[in-house]
Amino acid sequence: MVARARSASSGVVVLVDPDVVLPPSLTKVLSHVRSLQHRHWLMVATSKTLPGSSLAIDKLHQVEDYVSKNGRWSECGGVKLWAWNPSQVPLHAGVLPPFRYGAGFHNQWMLNEAIASELRVVIDVSEALGAFQILLNNDTIQAPPSSTWEVDANARLARTYGSYAFKPPHFSNQPVARLFPCGSQLCHQSCDAGGRSQALMTSFRRYVHESESSCGKLSAPQLDCSSSQHQVSGNLSSITSGYSYQLESLLLKVSSPDKVVVLTVVSHSYRDMLMSWVCRLRHLNVTNYLVATIDKEMYQFGILQGLPVFRTESGRSDSKDCTFGSSCFKTVTKSKSRTVLRILELGYSVLFSDVDVYWFSSPIQELMAFGLGVLAAQTDEYNEKEAVNLPRRLNSGFYFAWSDNATIVSFRKIVKHAAKSKLSEQPSFYDVLCGEDGKHRKGNSSCVEPETNLTVEFLDRWRYPNGAYKLIWDSKDVRGTCQRLGCVILHNNWKTGHQQKIERQTRAGLWEYDPETRMCSRAWKNHENSKHFY
Repeated sequence: MVARARSASSGVVVLVDPDVVLPPSLTKVLSHVRSLQHRHWLMVATSKTLPGSSLAIDKLHQVEDYVSKNGRWSECGGVKLWAWNPSQVPLHAGVLPPFRYGAGFHNQWMLNEAIASELRVVIDVSEALGAFQILLNNDTIQAPPSSTWEVDANARLARTYGSYAFKPPHFSNQPVARLFPCGSQLCHQSCDAGGRSQALMTSFRRYVHESESSCGKLSAPQLDCSSSQHQVSGNLSSITSGYSYQLESLLLKVSSPDKVVVLTVVSHSYRDMLMSWVCRLRHLNVTNYLVATIDKEMYQFGILQGLPVFRTESGRSDSKDCTFGSSCFKTVTKSKSRTVLRILELGYSVLFSDVDVYWFSSPIQELMAFGLGVLAAQTDEYNEKEAVNLPRRLNSGFYFAWSDNATIVSFRKIVKHAAKSKLSEQPSFYDVLCGEDGKHRKGNSSCVEPETNLTVEFLDRWRYPNGAYKLIWDSKDVRGTCQRLGCVILHNNWKTGHQQKIERQTRAGLWEYDPETRMCSRAWKNHENSKHFY
């Protein structure tokens, strides 16, 4: 949202928490800040809370007096409003980390970096603005729970990027301005940051002044900010001292209500393709995905991107590039079926997708409609005159597997078969499920594994085309061609080399990630070149 707001071309940009009520004083405060003639400024504000049962305002002009007398500062609620004048000067130095929205640390980090960067004058207008939040049914402002992987991920990002986890030596000399009411006017004063900005940065505790004429001393409010989101100085190091995301806990958090997860398995050499894939899923509002990492480098990269990552049992610790067909590639791919089996045995169904599969829309509901006892998989057959279920034409890079007994037993057989094979895992899928030479084929589009009675349905090539079907990737308008065909996905396979795949996907306009800004690429209305991280 911050990146999207920064792309605006208006005179002032305001980013506000949706739960906050903005009083009429907002225009007055903004006008006053603009009149101060600061070339580049950043305005921040926290809010007060009001119990809904006591709200009794008959006229609009009574709002500010009522909030002033009855509101309580929601110190644990964080910064509720950001505003700035758009210019070539960024809000802070460096790259904005890919924080998970609502999981803590992002507000503190951005405010700290804005102060530490000294690129803009930071102005706290909390007192002058008087924004408030209405609490209903005895609600309270609470921090996100400290045990979720998202909070953990945000803490790691805050520690890794910028200067949030440590204060530069000159930090106490950096100015923070304050705007506050004095009579019927607004008064403006600059203060040395010191403890005031530190308090504002770490827990957004509003700094309280002894008088309106001086900056005064910081008083410590009586707060219950027990979450790790707010006890930053004491807990950030302990949260980020080690990293170990466990599959079981991630499944509980990420899976859909139907206990379905979208899974991919990837090595560090394919990190950019992973991020493009993730960006596309986020654009489609697909949030129940997991990333299994083959090597340590990919795992660390995933953590720094705020992804739900866990380590596979591949045994690899390096990021050696495993090109298609190499012995390394054949060994690594076998970890995919082992990981899927592990998740199936935990009671979760899996839509497996390689990172080189571009999603035009979410296929989850369509694939679930095949029902239990059916494995729906993409075909690698590109010849329109041939059946889709010919020998060795099952593509193990895109399929849906139910967590039922027939599927689990079949996957155990696939894993066992692949372990003995000198090939990749893909031939094992076909040989186990459809039989060698296709002896268990049923018609032209399915197979039935005889011992488990698991049915394999090969997906329609028009809707789920592989990389060689109809030479779609060679068309001048790949997206338009797929729209005419009714594509749900398009596999970027039948192409050797991951860099060549990136180039092909980029030329087709199906690349979703900017590695320089580490943001998803999105075109907003009137801002075709803007970027946005979801």
